[in-house]
Amino acid sequence: MSSHQPTLKEIARELRINVSTVSRALQNHPSIGHRTRERVHALAEQKGYVPNTAAVGLRTQRKYLIGVVVPTVDLGGVANWVNQTTQALFERGYLAIICQWAHPRNQPEAVIRALLSQRVDGVLLCGAASETLAHMAGELAGKAMPYLCIDLAHASTQQATSTQSLLALIEG
Repeated sequence: MSSHQPTLKEIARELRINVSTVSRALQNHPSIGHRTRERVHALAEQKGYVPNTAAVGLRTQRKYLIGVVVPTVDLGGVANWVNQTTQALFERGYLAIICQWAHPRNQPEAVIRALLSQRVDGVLLCGAASETLAHMAGELAGKAMPYLCIDLAHASTQQATSTQSLLALIEG
């Protein structure tokens, strides 16, 4: 199998249509005729086309990445909460970057800096109420980053609400 990723431009060239038409057809835009959409989808599937989320992110100013910050996944209930949360995010088109701040080498400030450098769209902070959690929340607030704090004691029961609440903050 070839490692080459087909582009919109290549699909457009092969079909002899505009790149913007290919893009709209792949998004099932109503201005694109049914026959054209079918041809574009068929060729995209045949060639193994996968949308370039980096390119989409440049246009939309979103990366569809959410930071999920936990003390450690070893704590009771945290692994299950992380699993449910990442699945819920994935179903909404987001990927999660999981960070553990209680590991001796992962300082909370470094975790927040790493997430900010990845230009995540928002952060879910999960942990027991503490100075560390408050400090991380303050760092995010100072950078105008949407975030939500989840109490570790209630994480499993707050999963659906917390994910929906954060995405509502991000998506407006």
